[in-house]
Amino acid sequence: MILQYFTINTCAELICLIAALISLEKNRLWTSWFVIFFLFITVAAEMAAIPIKINYLKDTKHNLPNIWLYNLLLVFQVAFYNVIFSVLLDKKIYTVLILLIFFPLLSVFYIYEISQHGLFEYNELTNSIFSVEIVLCSLIFYYNLFQSDANIKLGIYPEFWFVAGVLFFFFGSTVLNLFYDSIKRILPHNKHFVGYIYNVLNILLYGFWSYSFICRKWLWRISAA
Repeated sequence: MILQYFTINTCAELICLIAALISLEKNRLWTSWFVIFFLFITVAAEMAAIPIKINYLKDTKHNLPNIWLYNLLLVFQVAFYNVIFSVLLDKKIYTVLILLIFFPLLSVFYIYEISQHGLFEYNELTNSIFSVEIVLCSLIFYYNLFQSDANIKLGIYPEFWFVAGVLFFFFGSTVLNLFYDSIKRILPHNKHFVGYIYNVLNILLYGFWSYSFICRKWLWRISAA
């Protein structure tokens, strides 16, 4: 059934992609089309993972899990967020923090984890390091923003809301990963609690992104008027 493809996460991602297409269609900035491309890849991967998961649960002996798809998606995520923050952050900070520290570290751990367990087990350690990197980049962005002398209206500032979604999602997911075992002990009969929290984080991420796209379109109309 086609309805099986429309989960909370895929709906949030699809709505965000539609908002990006509508709001950024006339925007000539390469970053806008880069965001649209990333959202398209994300939606396609999430939807492709659903039937693979269903088939795997029906017959785990003869079918493979969909984890390999998320390991590949992790590569796109690392590339996307690093490129975006290369634009948002001061170039010197970005060069030292990301290019010289986190990017080599992520590459080494990604290759190491794949060599240890293959593509069919998720690269948890790589994802955890990546999440810490993005939280740190988000905090540096806000520090630079609030230290700036520029007169910025935060309520309609696209970058503010875009990074807000990123910070909420990656900080929240990092906390969940750190305390996952503790949560399982505290709530042994509620297996879906962590999944519900991830759904909320996804809604916040793509909700804030959608609003940032609307702000971008509104500002573009004002500048073009």
